[in-house]
Amino acid sequence: MKSEIVMLRRRGHSFQRIARELNTTVGQVRSCWQNAQDQCTGSAVPAIPTEEERDEITLLAEGPHVIYAYWEISEMLRNMSEQHIRQPWAKQQKYLRIYDCTDVLFDGHNAHYEQDIPLPEMTNNWFIRGMKENRSYIVDFGIWTREGTFFTLLRSNAIGTARCQPPDAGQYSEAVEQWKNGSAEEPSWLEQFCAYSYYEVIR
Repeated sequence: MKSEIVMLRRRGHSFQRIARELNTTVGQVRSCWQNAQDQCTGSAVPAIPTEEERDEITLLAEGPHVIYAYWEISEMLRNMSEQHIRQPWAKQQKYLRIYDCTDVLFDGHNAHYEQDIPLPEMTNNWFIRGMKENRSYIVDFGIWTREGTFFTLLRSNAIGTARCQPPDAGQYSEAVEQWKNGSAEEPSWLEQFCAYSYYEVIR
């Protein structure tokens, strides 16, 4: 099966497609491919990017307090991470980092708060619980290096959680309701309203 996997990889097939065609698991395909690379003399067999392999993380709001995240990482990005971290992919400490970026132009450093979630190996999705309602979040997939720094590999788009309660009514809503019900000839705030006001700036 190893020779078939190598042949299909060189044709540009993804691990997922090879697993389907050979009726095996993605983990088995990756293992065979890695063994083939290790047995090569000289330089390793280069990873071939395909249209099916993508580097992205996607968020779905499952309610006011839950976000579902799933991601895809290409072989090329895995290899880049191994070269940068100097550690095999399977041994790297993978995390999700959640940023609360509500009402800010997020630049990676100005979130209201951030939270890290450790991930088990061979995981490509996660339910993130304990989120706050009516907030905006961005999620990174990254690696904690042995030097104690967070190395971001993927960053999601922003997503908003739902609101549990309807938005607060305006301060004059009661007066408007009284006027609509006929208990008042006109809303009480009308006396404070002026259709045209002149303001002069004194310098």
